[in-house]
Amino acid sequence: MIGVLHIILDFYFASLLAVSGFAKAYKPAQFAATLRQQHILPVWSSKSIGYTLPWIEMGVAALLVVGTIPVLTAVTVLVLFTAFLIAESALYFTKYQGECGCYGTARTQPVTEASVITSAILVCLAALHLWISTQGPIVGWQLRAAIIAISIAVGIWYVRHVRRHARRPPSQAIQQTASSLQNGDQLPIELGIPLAPRAFLTVVSGKCNPCVRLCEELVSADLGEWSLIMMILDATASTPNNLPLAPDAQVVYDPERRHARALGVFVTPTALALVEGRVVDQRTAPPLAWFAGGR
Repeated sequence: MIGVLHIILDFYFASLLAVSGFAKAYKPAQFAATLRQQHILPVWSSKSIGYTLPWIEMGVAALLVVGTIPVLTAVTVLVLFTAFLIAESALYFTKYQGECGCYGTARTQPVTEASVITSAILVCLAALHLWISTQGPIVGWQLRAAIIAISIAVGIWYVRHVRRHARRPPSQAIQQTASSLQNGDQLPIELGIPLAPRAFLTVVSGKCNPCVRLCEELVSADLGEWSLIMMILDATASTPNNLPLAPDAQVVYDPERRHARALGVFVTPTALALVEGRVVDQRTAPPLAWFAGGR
C-alpha cells in the first residue's frame, strides 16, 4: 500500500511541477513581470528567478518520474512547495490583488484564502512524500517503467486528439452559441450605466485564460466610435479578477451570473455589438479584428 502511495505522489507532484514549469518557461518574461509586481522579492532577482525557476520545476518533475534519487528529489519538492506557501501567504496577508503566477500562462489564479490552504495541503503532502521516500526502494522499476510507458502513450494520443480537433472548422452549433439573443433584439437587462449609441458588451471571467488574453489585446485597441463595456463574471469591485482593463472601458460586475443568464451567455469570452441598445452582431471568443470590423 505504501508503495502505491509513493508512486502516486511521485507522479502527482511531477505533473504539478511539469505543468507549472512549462507554462512559466513558455513566457518567462511575463512570469518575471508578475514577480516584480508582487514586491516580495528584490527587483534585481525577478528576472533571474523568472527564467530559472521554470527549468528547475521541470527538472525536478523529470527526477520524480525516473525515481533515481528519491530522497534528494523529495527534499527539493518539499523546499519548493514550502517556498510557494510562504510567498503566497505573504501576498495574501498584504492583500495583494493580482494573480500569484503559480501556473504561468496555463491558469490564472488569484491569491485567496482557499489558494493558501491548498498550498498548505501540498506542503503536508510533500512532507509525507519525503517520509515515504526515506523508507527505501519500495517501488520496483518495472512498475515505474510501465506507468511511464502508459503516460507517454496517453500523452501522444491526447496531443494528436487536440490537434485533430483544432484543425476542424467550428460547427454551426458552436458558431451560434454566442447568446440566445437574435440580431435586432433589444438588450433585455439594465446595466446600471449610461449606454452609448454604439457599444461592445464583452462578457469575460478572470478564471478564463482566453478572456485574459482578449482583455490584454483590448487595452491598446482602437475601437473608433465604439465604446467598450466589460461585464466581469464571478467577481465584484472589491475582489481580484486578474483582467487588464482598457482605460475607457465601463465595467459591470456580475458575481452570480444573473445578467449573463438573462443574455443567454454561457461561454466566455462572448461579445455583443450594440447599436442604440439593440444587438447587431455577436461572437463567442471573438478575435481582435472582429471589434475593428466596422458594422
